[in-house]
Amino acid sequence: MDWRFLKMTLLQMLFMVGYGHAQRLKLNVYDAQHKQPIAGAKISVLNSGKVQTSDANGNVSFQLPSGSCQLAVSSIGYDSLKLKIQLLGDTLVSIGLQPKTLMLDSVVVSTGYQSMAKEKVTGSFNVVDGKRYNEQIGSNALERLRHVVNGVAPVTDRIASLGQNAMLVRGMSTLTPTVQRPLIIVDGFEYQGDLDNINPNDIAEVTFLKDAAAGAIWGAKAANGVIVMNTKKGKYQKALAITALANITLGNKPNLYYDRQIATADLIGVEQLLFAHKYRFADTARITRPPFSEAYELMFAQSKGTISKSELADALNTLGQKDVRDDFMRYFYQNEVNQQFALNLSGGAHAFSWYVSAGRDQNVSTLDAKYNRNTLRLSNQLQLSKLITAGLDLAYTGSHTQTGKPAYGSIKTNIGALPVYSSLADGQGGAVPLYAYYRKGFIDEIGGGQLLDWRYYPLTDYQYSATRGHTNDINATLSLDAKLLDWLKLSAKYRVQQQQSLQQTNNTVQSYYTRNLINMFTQVAANGGLSYRVPMGDILDEVQEQVGAQNIRLQLNADKKLERFNLNMLLGTEWNERKINGQNNRFYGYNAELLTNAPVDVINMYPSYMTGSGALIPAMTDFRGLNNRFISYYANAMLSYEDKYSLTASARRDASNLFGQATNDRWKPLWSIGSAWWLSKEKWMHPRWVQQLKLRGSYGKQGNIDPGKVAVTTLSYGSINPFTLLPRGFVVNYPNPDLRWEEVGMLNLGVDFSLFKGRLSGSVEHYRKYLNDLYASVQIDRTTGIASGSVMRNVGQARGKGWDIELKANQHFGGLRINTDLIINTYTDKITRLNTDTQVARQLMSAGFGVVEGYSTFALFAYPWAGLDSQNGDPMGYYNGEVSKDYNLIVNQTTLREAAYLGSQLPRLFGSFGLGFNWKDLSLACRFSYKLDYYFRNTSIDYGALVSQLNGHADYAERWQNPGDELSTNVPSFVYPINSLRDQFYTNSAILYEKGNQVRLQYVNLSYRLTPKNWRGLPLKAMSVTLVANELGVIWRSNRLGLDPDAGFLPRVARFSFGLSTNF
Repeated sequence: MDWRFLKMTLLQMLFMVGYGHAQRLKLNVYDAQHKQPIAGAKISVLNSGKVQTSDANGNVSFQLPSGSCQLAVSSIGYDSLKLKIQLLGDTLVSIGLQPKTLMLDSVVVSTGYQSMAKEKVTGSFNVVDGKRYNEQIGSNALERLRHVVNGVAPVTDRIASLGQNAMLVRGMSTLTPTVQRPLIIVDGFEYQGDLDNINPNDIAEVTFLKDAAAGAIWGAKAANGVIVMNTKKGKYQKALAITALANITLGNKPNLYYDRQIATADLIGVEQLLFAHKYRFADTARITRPPFSEAYELMFAQSKGTISKSELADALNTLGQKDVRDDFMRYFYQNEVNQQFALNLSGGAHAFSWYVSAGRDQNVSTLDAKYNRNTLRLSNQLQLSKLITAGLDLAYTGSHTQTGKPAYGSIKTNIGALPVYSSLADGQGGAVPLYAYYRKGFIDEIGGGQLLDWRYYPLTDYQYSATRGHTNDINATLSLDAKLLDWLKLSAKYRVQQQQSLQQTNNTVQSYYTRNLINMFTQVAANGGLSYRVPMGDILDEVQEQVGAQNIRLQLNADKKLERFNLNMLLGTEWNERKINGQNNRFYGYNAELLTNAPVDVINMYPSYMTGSGALIPAMTDFRGLNNRFISYYANAMLSYEDKYSLTASARRDASNLFGQATNDRWKPLWSIGSAWWLSKEKWMHPRWVQQLKLRGSYGKQGNIDPGKVAVTTLSYGSINPFTLLPRGFVVNYPNPDLRWEEVGMLNLGVDFSLFKGRLSGSVEHYRKYLNDLYASVQIDRTTGIASGSVMRNVGQARGKGWDIELKANQHFGGLRINTDLIINTYTDKITRLNTDTQVARQLMSAGFGVVEGYSTFALFAYPWAGLDSQNGDPMGYYNGEVSKDYNLIVNQTTLREAAYLGSQLPRLFGSFGLGFNWKDLSLACRFSYKLDYYFRNTSIDYGALVSQLNGHADYAERWQNPGDELSTNVPSFVYPINSLRDQFYTNSAILYEKGNQVRLQYVNLSYRLTPKNWRGLPLKAMSVTLVANELGVIWRSNRLGLDPDAGFLPRVARFSFGLSTNF
């Protein structure tokens, strides 16, 4: 035997044994998508029996022999993973788990009163998590929700009656546009203040409640949909976490040339024709001295011999080279710059959790308007004992605003529009006067130099007439939860909100407004001396408002397991009150340095310097107060069996000082019922490609109220009547004891699914809405003393229906993960009863809120178009089925049956498509939106507005001028004198309506996450760099005119953001 060989072998074996016992395997488990550690992940060493769970930082370690081993890693909400590791020494391995596709049972929905697993609910909910919410950057909490929620339609800017940035949740729920807005809930209570007070960086998630089973618990305010926002909170037994972020957003200047203004030369040509016809010559003798345009003044000067014909031609040719939009772009508009900073800290111990955040926004608009906001939020949860938990939430917002430069289109003259050839500055950039209110020669000479300069300089006037606003908002919520039994909890909450706002407009003595008012009331004595009824100095206007709201809620929650049954129930009552007090004040002769003002006689009338007729000095002082109270009782119950079958029911009764006595005395709760069936949990349902399949349905009734419609008689008192010297009073609301909320019933049927191991998931829902007791005008006998001859009653009815479809898919290609989601929505409605007798189409020819029985809301009607007359270019329509040019009959006698019904201004098919790519630490997300099957009205030339207001359209150049032009244009000929009915027919004819079909690129988000693992030496836990491009515009449209179907006046500008977020 070779003893030497045996000795070497034994030593090697001993070395290997010793080496094997010394191996240490360290693992770090983290979220592969969000790069956050995963606590509580289960790690098993296969075939060894060793199992451990990761700590709060995702770390775990094993002592293992050398060689290879197999690990199984799993965690709730993540795809499980198996991997093989080779051990040759101490080894550190990072394991990234991919989040599961959003499974139904992993989502928690919040109604504001309670939170539930989505698998148990029967209603229609949509949850926007923090990741989706933060794909866009901005200061407004609601702006980030546009185009990302199933069943929610952002409203085009062309529908001004619904307000800017309005959103419709499953279409219209009222015939009153001013109240068609969803209810906003923040941390369980209706938010009563300005939504701009909410810092979006404090939002953890947003839940949309879309049907009665989801939102009926909110009763008489829920019919327009409910948006529930939950802010970020601390967690128990969590180490200190610090997040700091900074964003900067740059916005383009608006494209003023999108507004199709008449060409300067064409406008001058029109004015030459009007001058030849001596149009407005009589205005030269009016004592109000109305202004004339610059071109007209030049023509007057030539007619008087002040200048020659050649000088006139040269001057008009110079005017013809100007475009006032050039001056607006050069002197007024700039790039928008928004800056956002936030710092969030959170943590928790065994019985205490806390969250603190501070935010700062500094925004400067394209017109140099400024908006600054400071926010501070504090949230605490304290376990006083095993049975009692107390909570305190405090939120403060302080904002400051300042107006900027005048916008294009905002400067008007006494006769109408600002002529397109106007100038705001001379060649050296100095301010030039604009004679917008009085005639040039009169203003230049009036007063012989004794009066203040009566000319208007728009280039600089905004500097002397700034409006500044200050708002302070404080919200505080105190909560106390007591565990009465293992399955029973009593909750009490008190919320108070105080918002104070002050808006000050200081028209300094240099401003045109103040100079004009001082001059107007200057009195001339017999000796020629001047006295000032409006004191020399600034004019300060103040608008103050205080909003106070408080809620008291007492609620009992039960969650009881009864063998195979599970009962979840809540019962509660709530009282809330909202008070608004405000006042307007004006201070004449104000001195900002000395803080003094001078008294003014606003009771007596004084002769106007301009006309000599008596007039009152504006007082601009009033007071207002409003107090709305609600008391509510509500209940909600859910019974499930074997987690497969669920039944839900809710009821709520509201009483308010807004409702009539007959309504408050009558017990008529709003309610809902619902059911759900988990087919995928049935024993006989075992296709491998089906992971989750759930059927659900609900029906219920919700309410809608208009705070402006009150059942009791309310009065408003105005200023002193100058003739009686007594205060004036007005009846705002007449008695209406039967006034109640509008009622909306909704049937909802849906299916939720997850297929192919979560690669495809989504939902399909169909809903029907039954709108009853809608507010509508009812004719009443004028002998009652009601001057309008009508009152608002609950008499309208409408029906609506639609589909909400959402599909989500994800695929893996090695390290590349692709996520897509598609939202498909349809919506149609019809007014089935309305107590109006609208038969003449003229009453509905505007592009506003068309309401008529038998048609959809926002219906668009037009006069049928028969082309242009080949002989003279007159527009032709139809009357009694025959081609006609009798515009009086067409406009005033065309019935709804004879008019052309085009459809709705609201899209009947709409949605969005999202696409996301994730590769290692790099992610890219983009979203497209589409709107189909709706119409909008294009603008064109209105010859009446062109002549009387100099408000022209570029279509003037395309007008009919010679026989045969009717083959290539639809713009009528220009005929003077003007026939206003001819214009009215053309501007409301079907030829000007276009389909709104479009596809837009809403935003693109590119983000890269840095960690110490992929960036050595990084002294942070993590850092994310984000680039976002928003409002990128139309990429396809059906109209061939290049029009933006969403743009009411000018298209929205593109914005580009850079964000930096760090975690410590």
